[in-house]
Amino acid sequence: MDLCVSPFACLHFSNHAQLVLKDHPTKPAGFVVVNSGRLRWKQNEQQHEVVPNQFAFLSQQLLTSSIDADSDFEATLILIEYEVLLSFGSTPNTTLTHQPVYFFKADPFEHQLLATLITSSELSDCKLEVQHSLVNALLSHTTDKYPSVLSAVQLATLVSFTEKVSLFMDARLDKEQSLPMLAEHLQVSVTTVKRRLAEEGLSFTDMLKKKRIYKGATILRSGRTSVTEVASLCGFNSATHFNNAFKSIYGCTPKVFRRERRTP
Repeated sequence: MDLCVSPFACLHFSNHAQLVLKDHPTKPAGFVVVNSGRLRWKQNEQQHEVVPNQFAFLSQQLLTSSIDADSDFEATLILIEYEVLLSFGSTPNTTLTHQPVYFFKADPFEHQLLATLITSSELSDCKLEVQHSLVNALLSHTTDKYPSVLSAVQLATLVSFTEKVSLFMDARLDKEQSLPMLAEHLQVSVTTVKRRLAEEGLSFTDMLKKKRIYKGATILRSGRTSVTEVASLCGFNSATHFNNAFKSIYGCTPKVFRRERRTP
């Protein structure tokens, strides 16, 4: 588990402020806390609802389904990193139940745990080690008290080989990556990684390049960060290297792209 990466993200949303999940591809699931009102949404013709005295554990995928337009609510989603969930979801001999969402009535201790976790995300001086301890405490408590949460965590971490590769890359796009590092993480040989990706018509180098460039494009669209800074944030050794790679995919330089605010 990478202690240099925040183990979770807190996203505040409401019927007036849309939930944006595209910037969190490595966080597949988490807890929802409703601060006021009633959060309602429908999936597979089933109506779901969370109210302030409850919390729920659910996947990102579920929240991309339709939230009831008539819902009047304010809520917080605590999205948890895949590798953090995986450390809890690897417990053997657990019977998996394919339930889309789990609701629980929060006791005072759980209210405090959730509130502390949310507050820690808003403190610039809160160390990542502390955030890791807090999210581990929440998961340890809930998976122990509510076995269905453990089942949900395991379902959230059941992903394909290619998705595991993608999650590994997404979690460290600003850092050095290599095939041997990926193979060690997946506990397979480099040859196996190459073969499994080739079966999907993919390669490690091409996947990593595209992910870094797409991240760069997202940053360029959203702010005034310099091209040199964007290059560093996306794992490139220099702005020149970033420029060349960017142009090979988008057909223009990052500066031109930002000026024209292009979409993929």
